This record gives sequence, structure tokens and C-alpha cells, in this order.
Amino acid sequence: GARSGRSASDPPDWRRVFVGNIGWWVDEDMLQRVFGEYGTILDAQVMWNTKLLAKGKRVNREFAFISFSSEAEAANAIAWMHGRYIEGLTKDKDGLTVQYEAQGLSKQGPQQPPSAAPAVALPVPMWAANPALQAPAAQQQQKQQLLLQQLQQQNALQQLLVQQQAQHDQATLLHQLQELQQQQQPGNALLLATQGVYGTPPAPSGVLNPPPSGPGSGL
Repeated sequence: GARSGRSASDPPDWRRVFVGNIGWWVDEDMLQRVFGEYGTILDAQVMWNTKLLAKGKRVNREFAFISFSSEAEAANAIAWMHGRYIEGLTKDKDGLTVQYEAQGLSKQGPQQPPSAAPAVALPVPMWAANPALQAPAAQQQQKQQLLLQQLQQQNALQQLLVQQQAQHDQATLLHQLQELQQQQQPGNALLLATQGVYGTPPAPSGVLNPPPSGPGSGL
């Protein structure tokens, strides 16, 4: 079937962008965080491997679709993101493939996107619009890489916290079992001592016969 439910016979939607060469681990939330810098996202759709998804494994097919609220925002995202390598998001060093979905759906070859000079000025990312934050392109890429690394670290930290909580629960249970055993051991000792006093007395040591009773019994 079609990759996104649209076909070449549908009128082009120049707000919808194809994003290829993403890592197999990328989900909708990661796409929205990165591409949301370039406009308002109406929909982000990662194409998942349905066979693996049925087995509980979230592995995507290395491409996705994003719908922006305007053609200008889609053009802005393509201008900034096509060909870029972002660690934690991009599959390999070839960089992202970011283009209009309609260009890939056309059977007669790539369709022409809207005019490169839209009537409204293209919005730019916050860090690019602020002169105080402008820096070389390599530094800008490092900022986004750092953001994605932080997301990965947060996920890893959450997993570690879950593991630590499980270990803590196991340690608590083991401690409770040890306390229960210690509480039972004095009870067993008391039970044995009680049997020795009120039950069958132990054999006396060093005295074979009881002392004679009555006056003159020793003479």
C-alpha cells in the first residue's frame, strides 16, 4: 500500500514532509521535539515494522512523515534539515532525507514544490533568530546532538531507576525474610528449653545416685 495513505492521484499537500534515513529507534516524540523547532506540527507518523511490533519490538522502517500547519513551515524544515546528520536521530553519516511527500509519490517524476520565495517570511529556529545565539553550523548541530543525547540519557536513567527499584525491593524482601528467621530462632531455643524443664529431664552429670534420706542413713 501507499506509505502514508496518500497516492499520486491526490492533490499535493505541500505541508506534509517525508523524513528518511532515521534510526530504527526513533519515535514520534523524538521527531516532534527536533522538527517542532521549525513550525507547528499537526501530525508525526513513524512507519513501524508491523511484524516486529506484533512481537513487542518497536523497530521502525527508517522513515516517517510530518505534517506542518503551513507550507512555509514545511519549506523551512526541508531547508534546515535535509542532508543533516544528527546523532541519536539519523541512521548514518549520509544525513536525513527531508523532502515533500508529494515529490516521492509522483509517478511522473518529482512534482514542483511551491515557490521558493513564499509570500510570508520563513520562520527560523529560535537559536538562529537570536543574534546572541548565532554560531557556526557545527556548533548548532552540536546543540541538537546534545539535546538528543540528553533525551537518551534520561531514558537510560529511567531504566536504571527501575532496575534499582527492583533490586531495592529484592533486598527489602531478603531483609524481611532474615528478620523473620531471627525471630523464629529464639522461639525454637525457648521451646527446647521448656521441653527440658517440664518434659523428660536430661541425665544428671557427675551424680549417679541421689543422696540417702533420713537420719543415720549414712552410718
